[in-house]
Amino acid sequence: MPSLSCHLCQQLCLSSDTMCCVECSVFSCSLEHMQSHASTNRHIFSFRLRPPCLYCIDCNDCVYHPDIHKSISEYCLDSDDAIEVNLKKAKRAPNTNTLFVWQQGKTWRRCVRSMKAREGRQMVPENDSLCGLINLGNTCFANSVLQALMSCPPVRNFFLTDSHNQQQCRDIRSKSVGNSTPFSADNSIVCTACEMDHLVNEATIRQQQSNPIPISPHHFIFGVWMASETMAGYAQQDAHEFYICLMNVLHTNLVRSNPGGSGTHRCDCLVHSVFEGEMISRQRCLSCGHVSSRTEPFFDLSLTLSKLQGSDSAPACLYDCLTRFTHTEKLGVNEKLECSSCRTYQEIEKQFSIMRLPSIMCIHLKRFKQEESNSVRSTKIETFIEFPVLLLDMAPFVSAEASGMLGRGGGVGFLYELTAVVNHIGTLENGHYIAFVRHGNQWFKCDDAIVTKVTVEEVLMSECYVLFY
Repeated sequence: MPSLSCHLCQQLCLSSDTMCCVECSVFSCSLEHMQSHASTNRHIFSFRLRPPCLYCIDCNDCVYHPDIHKSISEYCLDSDDAIEVNLKKAKRAPNTNTLFVWQQGKTWRRCVRSMKAREGRQMVPENDSLCGLINLGNTCFANSVLQALMSCPPVRNFFLTDSHNQQQCRDIRSKSVGNSTPFSADNSIVCTACEMDHLVNEATIRQQQSNPIPISPHHFIFGVWMASETMAGYAQQDAHEFYICLMNVLHTNLVRSNPGGSGTHRCDCLVHSVFEGEMISRQRCLSCGHVSSRTEPFFDLSLTLSKLQGSDSAPACLYDCLTRFTHTEKLGVNEKLECSSCRTYQEIEKQFSIMRLPSIMCIHLKRFKQEESNSVRSTKIETFIEFPVLLLDMAPFVSAEASGMLGRGGGVGFLYELTAVVNHIGTLENGHYIAFVRHGNQWFKCDDAIVTKVTVEEVLMSECYVLFY
């Protein structure tokens, strides 16, 4: 029986970083010591204790093999570290994300840069560090939103599983551009989805290091500049406006790279399938009682922080903001609308409610408002808003039709967990954006290139601006 002492430092292997060589059963107390063993003996495969997985030293990542996966599923099913591998069948041309590294008999073992985990779990092993993004000159608004999006499991899983194939996208763009000019009418020289794919994969690789080197997102920023004139240049921009712009740009690029789609009337790209919800607006005529309704999609909920007319208090927590957003509002005498039943202008009661909840819900707090005396000048509302981390229950704000579909009394379909928070620090004239993001159970503060660990209490005390649940 092999010794449980590390082959290099002779220390007992009792930590969660313990690894065992598959080919000679040598133990090591860390990945670095196992890499030393692999370089000497060319034994590149080892079993990692936590999270349980087969590890390839050459790829510096986990390996998918059906027999290993079956054993992990059987013996580690109750463990929080057990990873459910769900690799999709490759429908696109292979690229550098997929490597076939060795053969044993007639069985190929397939190493991938990452594995798609069970829904809601980490795509890659939980790390003690996170990769920062370099500020390229007033680009903190973009860096904070990027860090928030890359912390969302559906976004990270989409790009790490090669769901957007860069080679296929380049082929499609080259055909649309033609041989006459490197540019095209829709700015297809740059694909923001390809640059996002590169950022997610590069950050994942660097995060395996103890002190990751920050990434310069200059190609990504250039892609956004090419697609949106309003975001071009080195002026400070609003993080929420950048998020909306990025959703539109990513949608355009993703649809172009997959022109076939699903064949349904609803777009199935990453943007719409993950971030899009549906809202219903109801209007009731106070004269005849006729109710008309209209549904419309949304990618974020923009909630006001100002005092409502006739109210003496401002909202104190996120539930207050959501309640005010969905409460019944009576339009004034000067805001009469034409009733489709009366055919005359009447006073109206209006109410918003949510018809379909998105997988990732973006909530924007309106901290910036224009002064009534000066339509050009804006002020910042610095009201502290409490917000939940573990459970945000959206059941009270969902329409009766949606509640009936998901079951009465709330349920899992209405509950959300906080993934990231984007904050604005300072004044309008001299402000700065940072992001708090969660990886596993650890929270990180992302201040451009500087990333530090923080406690959940620090996150809760922050001045939230945009929240991702």
